[in-house]
Amino acid sequence: MKKIFLGKPSVVKQHDLSLAEATPWRNRLMRLGLALALAGSCLAFGSAWTAARAEKLPALQVSASGTAMTLSLTDIEAMPQHVIRTTTPWTEGVTTFQGPLLRDVLARAGISAPDARRILTTALNDYVVEIPLADAFEHDVIVAVREDGAYLPIRKRGPFFIVYQLDAPALAEERYYSRCAWQLRSLEVK
Repeated sequence: MKKIFLGKPSVVKQHDLSLAEATPWRNRLMRLGLALALAGSCLAFGSAWTAARAEKLPALQVSASGTAMTLSLTDIEAMPQHVIRTTTPWTEGVTTFQGPLLRDVLARAGISAPDARRILTTALNDYVVEIPLADAFEHDVIVAVREDGAYLPIRKRGPFFIVYQLDAPALAEERYYSRCAWQLRSLEVK
């Protein structure tokens, strides 16, 4: 028999708590503690997994005439972000893309190639697309890292995707569609 004191210290009330009555409460408390511990470890593991995953994402190599710089996803997101809402042959309906301007990426990498005329974009699978350097300065072309608010995974044209405002009448042409390079690994100004 276990004594439980309720009320004022001078008044003692005795209650008989059998093991059967105490066990459900003890089990509930143990389950709650276990659930809280599990939730905490999942949060810790989840944030560690996200950080590790972000470190494994390919970075963008930007180069010109001997000058080269590697920009991580973090570096690119730290730049001023721009939004393009457009339709594309590869997406359904109007899609929102977000990322820095291509000309800002080139400037961030310290690329100054006054005699250059083109940008060679190379994808993760070694596919190469040539973009006139003038496009970076005449149009608001972006290096997209997000599509409709979500990061671009490799399986969905990510992590870096050159995007033009394809709904603009002057850019609604096949030549601009072909310059929308995705799964970028590098930009080389020549």
